Order: sequence, then C-alpha cells, then structure tokens
Amino acid sequence: MMMVNPINLIFGKRYMLAFSFFFSLIAPIPAILSPCAGFENYDLKKPRMFGYYGTHYLCIINSLLLVFSGIYVPRYSDIVPACLIFLGASLIITLFNVYLIKTEKNPEANYFFTMNPNGNPLLEKIYKRII
Repeated sequence: MMMVNPINLIFGKRYMLAFSFFFSLIAPIPAILSPCAGFENYDLKKPRMFGYYGTHYLCIINSLLLVFSGIYVPRYSDIVPACLIFLGASLIITLFNVYLIKTEKNPEANYFFTMNPNGNPLLEKIYKRII
C-alpha cells in the first residue's frame, strides 16, 4: 500500500486514491491487532517487530495524510470502485499462490492468507464462524 500512494499522487486517479485510502486504513488494523505466524512470540523491542508494526502504522498514516492534506476527499460512492480493485488484487494474489503451489516452487504459499487462515488467529476465528 505504501508503494501505491506515490503512484496515485503522480497519476491522481480518484478510484485509485479511494483504494489507497480505504484499504490503507482498514487492512493494517488486523495485522497490528493479531500478528501472524512468525511474529507473535517476538519481543516488541526487537528490530523485526519495529519494522513489522512500523510499516503497518505507516500505511495508516499515509491513508490519513491523503485526507488531511486535501489530496483526497472520501465519498460513499468511492467504496464500490475501491472494493472492485481490492477483489481484482485478491484474485491476482490467489492465482499467484496457486501457481506457486502447483509448480511446487513454494508448496505452502499463502501470501495475504488467500489460501487458508492458518497462522493468523483473527482470520481463523472469522473462518470458523463462516464455516
């Protein structure tokens, strides 16, 4: 998300600014509240944890800066295009995971938890409620 914001500033497409605003604000919150496998047992003072939490907080700050600087003013009508971009990106990530699994380059590929929720306690609870 932090790479998308500078691109949006160059091209200034409203639908991409909407995507950056909504998902840079929403997506990091579950990561901050429940670190996934590999991060849950680390001391908060370790550089790895500073990077983990720092990048997720920067996503939120970038999203808020779009609004506070006046570059983007959110509207309810912007939610639909932002969700469509999110669904498209999710499809691409899922296809990438399937490719890595089928070609056996990474049999346990699960980038952004699109294949299964194992390793993320928050997604595991949501998954259990759905099924």
